[in-house]
Formats: sequence, C-alpha cells, structure tokens
Amino acid sequence: MQTLKEINKKLKELKKERPLDFAAINKLEYEKYKLKQQEKAWKKKTKSQLENEMRKKKVVKADAIFSKFIRLRDTKGRKVRCVTYENHWDKATERITFHTCHCCHWISRGWWSERYNEENCFAGCWYCNTYDQENHHNALTAMQVRIHWLAWVERKLREKNKIKPNMEELDLIIDYYTKRYKDLCIKYDFHG
Repeated sequence: MQTLKEINKKLKELKKERPLDFAAINKLEYEKYKLKQQEKAWKKKTKSQLENEMRKKKVVKADAIFSKFIRLRDTKGRKVRCVTYENHWDKATERITFHTCHCCHWISRGWWSERYNEENCFAGCWYCNTYDQENHHNALTAMQVRIHWLAWVERKLREKNKIKPNMEELDLIIDYYTKRYKDLCIKYDFHG
C-alpha cells in the first residue's frame, strides 16, 4: 500500500511526462481518493471503538490460552476417552488427544460468568462440541458425577449473569491461565 506522499509524487511525475495518459492518471487519482477515505474513517473511530477492538483481541487470546489449559488438564498429554462418549455415532472419535479435542462448555460461553469457569469446561471431541452442543441430556449423567449437585444449582443461578470482564480482568485471566498451562506442561512433560 502506497502512502499519500508517494501517490502525489507519482501523480506529478506522470502529469509532466505523459499529460495525455488519462487512464494512468485516473487510476492514481482513484488510489489517492481511496487512501484519503481510509484515513478519514480511521480518524472517525472513537476511543470506545478502539477499546472494543482491543478488548476483542484480548478475549480471543484469553479464550485460546484457557482452551489450551482445559485440553491439557483433561487429556494429561495422552489419549483419553471423551466425557460424553455415550453420544457418539462414530466410536473412532471417542478417543481424543490434546491436539484433536475441543474445549467444550456445559453452559454456553455466551454466559460470561461461566466462560472461564474451569468446572464448566471439559475436553471433548469435535463431534460433541460441534453437533451435540444443545443435546446435553446424555452428557448430564457424566456432569452430575463430575460436579456436585449444589454446585450445579449455583451455576444455574449464576447463568443469568452476563457481565463481561474488563480489560484488566482479561489481562489477569490471560496471565493466570498462561502460568497454569506452563505448570501443566512441566507436570505432564508435554511439549505442544
């Protein structure tokens, strides 16, 4: 991408050398116009829009490190059985590794109070995470074994809370789960 100065310089040279080459001149004029429009759009972005973009990037980073932590926590760096393996139509997919599994959520990630809750997450196969998200009745027995009933009731009450974490909280989440992930890598002698 050329800068505005470069385009103006080329335009002056082109008008001196070939003043009748309208196609080339129009092309450069159009590039100049597009560049000015982009600069105007960038200047119009408010502080809140820029903060939202930064926040989105931090959420993606926090999701990625949290997913790595959950997948390593549950697989321990080896092949394990998917927690909801009763749901499988294809028994070949019930064995999962760190690289083949997904970070599944019992309660959707859309509920911010549960998005980074370790008890709400498990390493599951791609089939459970992709096709069986809303069909938790088969997985419910596995969940009740894993999580005490009172914690389940409390989680359902917290489900109504949709307060998003701020930038500082996202930084803390990223730092905390990065450290926990590195600790698990050392514990399980995992290099991934």
